[in-house]
Amino acid sequence: MHSIEENALRSWRREIYKENQYYKAIIVLVAVSMIFLFLSYIMKWGKPGKLITLKPLIFFELLCLVAIALFYKMVIEIKEGILTISFGVGLIKKRLNMNDIRKDTIGIRKIPFYYGSGIRFTSFGTLYNTAPGQAVTFTTKKENKRFAVVTQDSSRLIELLKGY
Repeated sequence: MHSIEENALRSWRREIYKENQYYKAIIVLVAVSMIFLFLSYIMKWGKPGKLITLKPLIFFELLCLVAIALFYKMVIEIKEGILTISFGVGLIKKRLNMNDIRKDTIGIRKIPFYYGSGIRFTSFGTLYNTAPGQAVTFTTKKENKRFAVVTQDSSRLIELLKGY
């Protein structure tokens, strides 16, 4: 039998929130670019002497694949007392200790389309998003840094941040 403390610890370490947001715009734009580059090579589009050759084609196709791998989705996860926001395969990520978030600064902010997508440094803090929408905003205790994370379930994320 496990003690109550052990069960509480196991429960605490489990993942309590996870949201995947696929960055459809970059997937479509990069895929179209890759197709266009490939067709321009195969169909020999362009002026003689200025046609795309195999080496630049391979370079740009690989560059496009790297862009997709790095940014095709954003994951917001709360696990083991850590809020993690990561992009793509997880090479680009931000980890914040839940105890370091000031509860009195947690709020909501509407993010319009012209703020763009990805990681942005704005007047209200560092913005993490894949699309416009409702962002959960907060400030850290130690460094007094401000963050905004666009989520599809802002009320649930606020509840978890305030309740921790």
